[in-house]
Amino acid sequence: MTGFAEQSRLQTLDQYELSEMPRDPALDDISRLAAQICNTPVAAITFVEKDRISLRSRYGIDINEVPRHTLPCEIALAGDGVYQVPDAQHDYAPGGISVGDRCYRFYAGAPIVMPSGAAIGCLCVFDNVPRALSPAQIESLESLSRTVVTRLELTARARQMDHASRARRGVERALTVERNFVSAVLDTVGALVVVFDTAGRIVRFNRACETLSGYTSADIVGKYAWERLVPTEDIAEHIATFHRMRSGSFPTSYEHFWLGACGSRRRIAWTATALQDARGQMGFIIATGIDITVQVRAEEQLRALVRQSNSVLESVGDGIYGLDLESRITVINPAAAQMLGYRPEEMLGRNMHELVHHTRADGTPYLPADCPIQRSLVRRETIRVSNEVFWRKDGSSFPVEYVARPQIEADIEFGDAALLRRGLASTAQLARGLPLALSVASAAAPDAPRDTEGHTVGVVVAFADISERNALDRMKDEFISTVSHELRTPLTSLRAALGLVAGGALTERPERISQMLNIAIGNADRLVQLVNDILELESIGSDKAELHSAMSSVGDLFRRAAALMQAFASKFNVEFVIEAECVNVWADPERVLQTLTNLISNAIKFSAPTGADGSQIHLTARYSAAGEALIEVRDQGCGIPEDKLEIIFDRFKQVDASDSRAMGGTGLGLAICRSIVAQHGGTIWATSKLGEGSTFHFTLPTHPSNNLR
Repeated sequence: MTGFAEQSRLQTLDQYELSEMPRDPALDDISRLAAQICNTPVAAITFVEKDRISLRSRYGIDINEVPRHTLPCEIALAGDGVYQVPDAQHDYAPGGISVGDRCYRFYAGAPIVMPSGAAIGCLCVFDNVPRALSPAQIESLESLSRTVVTRLELTARARQMDHASRARRGVERALTVERNFVSAVLDTVGALVVVFDTAGRIVRFNRACETLSGYTSADIVGKYAWERLVPTEDIAEHIATFHRMRSGSFPTSYEHFWLGACGSRRRIAWTATALQDARGQMGFIIATGIDITVQVRAEEQLRALVRQSNSVLESVGDGIYGLDLESRITVINPAAAQMLGYRPEEMLGRNMHELVHHTRADGTPYLPADCPIQRSLVRRETIRVSNEVFWRKDGSSFPVEYVARPQIEADIEFGDAALLRRGLASTAQLARGLPLALSVASAAAPDAPRDTEGHTVGVVVAFADISERNALDRMKDEFISTVSHELRTPLTSLRAALGLVAGGALTERPERISQMLNIAIGNADRLVQLVNDILELESIGSDKAELHSAMSSVGDLFRRAAALMQAFASKFNVEFVIEAECVNVWADPERVLQTLTNLISNAIKFSAPTGADGSQIHLTARYSAAGEALIEVRDQGCGIPEDKLEIIFDRFKQVDASDSRAMGGTGLGLAICRSIVAQHGGTIWATSKLGEGSTFHFTLPTHPSNNLR
């Protein structure tokens, strides 16, 4: 600034006698309104004097003057319009802008230019954080600076008037101009602005309020807000809030519904402050508001979508997890964490491939570049895999099948509508059978694949443990193989015998025809027995066979079983020894009898005669524990090798494959026994010594139990 210009500016400053001017409440109101509109904690009207900057009006600070070169006001005076310092620590001084004992990061000043063209000071605002004013705020600040000029002009003119009436009329006209100007400023602001007197009546209702509510200013001014603008159910809360503000407690923000002229309801977020009168008392309360109806609805819908998605994720039995572009876990459901042996919080943020997919089933390393999940990200396509393994926390592995689907978002949008659309898109993918995390933890990386349909932000994987399915497939294959073998053998023999008879090859040998027919009948009986045993085993295993339990005497069951098997035992010179006095069980007597006859039949077949009196089969029973009886069938046969004691209860398993040919049977008898005992809630096992015989033990309950099937 040149010396001549500076001298002219100081002369203009002296003409208005600002140093002698008392503190003007109107200027304080302008400072307060500037802070309110610009959303800053501090505002001031400053005048740049010869060796100091005086703060003639201030809001948020209590200081009268600062050294001349402390504030950026001189720079603002030299400019044309509002001058801003977005971040004072970078743009002005390392410590920021110092005002008294405080330092501020942001400054904006609108020059106060008098009619002569001399800039004598600034209407400025300060903030604690770096920022910038919006165009509307800049325009309002410039308008308010012109209002300061008007006020100064009015004050100067009033001082020059000799006559009280002229001074009074001039002031009134100036105040009218000021009021009209402030009204015009309020009407240009996009936010809702409502001014209340201390009784709660509305004295200002700006144009934005008229547009939103459907009421005119004439409809509202002079009335209480709760007469028309507040829904009935919210009136008590609104009045309580107003009373708190009138007592000096101003919440930084509060919300309530607005009721429009047509009955519409809008959610408004308000910020309020007090305006003082000339005596320093609270004169008015000014509230500025923003319509957040759309935002609130969008947030409510999004929260509902998140709850729905989380519910789906937690309820499904399959494992589901989401990855970002660097294969870090962003979301994982409880089923997935449980299958992998982790807690969900242990896995979030970790690299999934390194955690559970690092090694192939054969033990060779699984490189990330070869991983189908990574390929899904690169190719933006759904990948289905059914023959890999995942690794648990304890180092064990299990076979899995999984589906990897890339997560694609549209080009970045801002605002509530974009947020809602992303939530709805995620829910749509949930409905297609592949749940996604609504709260995606990672944004798209700079090198994320992009095309006209959007960009990839991650991948979602759904997997299932197929161990049980593989085991069932193996059991099915083994069962089919065994059954086909067991069926083929008697059928082949049956076909051969009948073929010889039907072909006439034995016409001249009648005794051979009878022999062939006996062979055919025997093999047919074996087939019937095999089919019956398979059906019986399936019926018991599928719980189709109901138990008709009753209190039964084990001794009576022993005697019935011995009577049924007596004819068969006589062929092998075997006799029974029964020891089961006063032992009773809660069981289905017919099923227990079936178990005993199967065990006795095996014992007879494998018993070796001892001495002239033959062999013995001991049938014993006793109480072994509370609520349980132990039943045993002991023979004196050749015994069972120790490594065969467990497998003999499996289907089609016998100690020696030749036993089925030599002794008969289908290999299902012991499997049926195990199923019957298990159905009663008991257990069955065998002990043996080679050459000394075998003992089959099983337990049965002695009273009813709710745990029995």
